[in-house]
Amino acid sequence: MPRRRRVGLSLIMIALVVVELLGAAPTAVLGAERSHVKVAIIVGPVGSMTDYYRGLANEAAVVARRSSDNVVTVYTPNATWPKVRRALQGASIVVYLGHGNGFPSPYRDAPFAPTQNGLGLNPVAGGGDSTHQYFGEKYLAESVDFAPGAVVILSHLCYASGNPEPGGPNPTLSVARQRADNYAAGWLAAGAAGVIAEAHGGPAYYVDALFRRDVTLERIWRAAPTFHDHVLEFGSERTANAKVMLDPDRARQGYFRSLVTRPDAQAADVLEGRARPASPGRTNPPDAERISLAAQGATFGTPSLAGATVGGSRTILTLPLTGGTRDLLPKDPSVGVRWDLLVADGPDPVSSTPQGQAPASGVPAVRATPAPSIKPVPVTAPTAPTAPPATPGPLAAPSVTSPDPMVEPPGIQLVAPELPGVVVVTEPSAIRATRLTVPVTLPARPGLYRLSTTVHDSDGVAFDAATQERIPALLVNITGPLWATYASADSVGTTAGASLTVPIRVANTGSESWSGATVDVPGDPASSGVERRPARLVARWVALDRTSEGPFLAIDVGGPPVYLTPGASTVLLFDLVAPTDPGHYLLVVDVVLSDRGSLTANGVPPGLIRVSVGPSLPDPLTGGAAPRD
Repeated sequence: MPRRRRVGLSLIMIALVVVELLGAAPTAVLGAERSHVKVAIIVGPVGSMTDYYRGLANEAAVVARRSSDNVVTVYTPNATWPKVRRALQGASIVVYLGHGNGFPSPYRDAPFAPTQNGLGLNPVAGGGDSTHQYFGEKYLAESVDFAPGAVVILSHLCYASGNPEPGGPNPTLSVARQRADNYAAGWLAAGAAGVIAEAHGGPAYYVDALFRRDVTLERIWRAAPTFHDHVLEFGSERTANAKVMLDPDRARQGYFRSLVTRPDAQAADVLEGRARPASPGRTNPPDAERISLAAQGATFGTPSLAGATVGGSRTILTLPLTGGTRDLLPKDPSVGVRWDLLVADGPDPVSSTPQGQAPASGVPAVRATPAPSIKPVPVTAPTAPTAPPATPGPLAAPSVTSPDPMVEPPGIQLVAPELPGVVVVTEPSAIRATRLTVPVTLPARPGLYRLSTTVHDSDGVAFDAATQERIPALLVNITGPLWATYASADSVGTTAGASLTVPIRVANTGSESWSGATVDVPGDPASSGVERRPARLVARWVALDRTSEGPFLAIDVGGPPVYLTPGASTVLLFDLVAPTDPGHYLLVVDVVLSDRGSLTANGVPPGLIRVSVGPSLPDPLTGGAAPRD
């Protein structure tokens, strides 16, 4: 065989081997005409897991750049909706890693397109890797146009594949199916041919496979390293002519993989896709993040809340506008709020998940006290908690009790949990000559919160950070339905065994009355019409400098009856006798209801008065100790 012919055959053999290793037919190898396929990779803020998500995104970007010179990355802390929207336009492959907010969920009774089934992004650029705002399927469907045949890869999201939030209950098949179907709807409405959701697997495999294989999207999904071969298939209820596929870890459990696709969606369609013109009627408004109200002189007063601040209730937030700020705002602005829990009072009625971020200093306080005459208790905001070390410490001593080998260890969590206190929630506002007003829902859990207020345009896009920094924050004390607030002197001085009178102001800062009104008991005529005993104010002496001798806690000191409706307050006089032993004491004040018992025992902070008890004064006639009353 001539040498030239042998060399030619060898080159052909090498080419065939390369094609075989790539797992594709020769027609699927990316050519020069396909090198401009747009790949958009988005990473939203997810707190402590953000760096891990960035790493997964970087792996996908490396793979994408091998085959395309049009790879766009938008990462937190600069992943705002205007930037992300620009990145998504005309994209053929989209990768999103971040928080997910879907439906069905424990937070809403009906789907809510403005915030669900989309992306969790930075409200303003440079704001950190924790606070996020949801831009739901409404934003995708109304203002994004993908290239024909586009594929979306949703990586490590809650809800998108049918999964719950970390620690949540395993959903039923019906719930998982709805979640996957709903989460894909907005992306498909923006022109995607398929949506892949992987809660545990990284996106790099899919990016590489879409460039390398001339096969169906379903085949790529089934060939993934995370495939479990437990496929369940349904027709989509949200998107016409689409199907929903779930691949749980086990039969009816562990819904961490899904595919929602149009029929016969092909990888080749992704490579041949070209950006199409925007759909008629779709407009991309100017980027609000480029408009600085602060640069134009906008200023704001201190926000305020109307009425009592009882957890879970609705109230009105007012943001004063100073100077000519009203003329600088758009016609229909919206207002965003974020609640950061600083100090919790009592158990969380909804969740035991830790909440909140470190507060800023110098924040004015709004006390949960409708009566203006009650003196607020000074509050010092806590410092930021120290983050746990990235590497484990030394090994602890082995446990005495061996673990049960039949008990399965907990799984490794790769999806970032939703932490209350990091989500910005926007509401349309009513604009007046000197103020913005907006209805807000107060957090359900009682405690001290930092309320951050932001201003957004009519589309919910926040103005720049410099503008937001001009809005003062508040410290808000959220109460429960049955709640008391006390005001008194911080400290009192007296002598051992002396009589003293301590005035205490007490307010009913909940939503339930403390009254002696008659009550009717259904089905129990004998108990109907019986007068309920009123609440009583009680106090307890606590010795602060006792160690081993003597009682730490003295008997209750009964106080006067209290009849208070919500929002009412009164001043009561406590006639007391000081302890006989000199020292430092706390007088712990509490309200006790005849039918509910101690409010303090139910999580309501008590009133606290420091009392310094000195030695008895000598009797001026005898020279001995003065007689005790």
